[in-house]
Amino acid sequence: MTHPRPITTRFVDRGNVLLTDSWNPAMRQKAVEQFGFDFAEVAKRSQLPFEGYEEGNISLDEYLDWVVFHEQRSSSRG
Repeated sequence: MTHPRPITTRFVDRGNVLLTDSWNPAMRQKAVEQFGFDFAEVAKRSQLPFEGYEEGNISLDEYLDWVVFHEQRSSSRG
């Protein structure tokens, strides 16, 4: 009799975040309208580091520093 393999991974969807495309162009458009950012610049700057962020190679703060807070803004993270 063989024993079943143990479960080693569990996938869950927490608050409709995982397994979705939550930072797609439509969401970026809403964000730039809300905060007055340049859409083309945000789209260009977000492409390079986003893969690194998704893979866990850079932190959210590093991603935001590159995409949003690379220049003085009237808003902050807090």
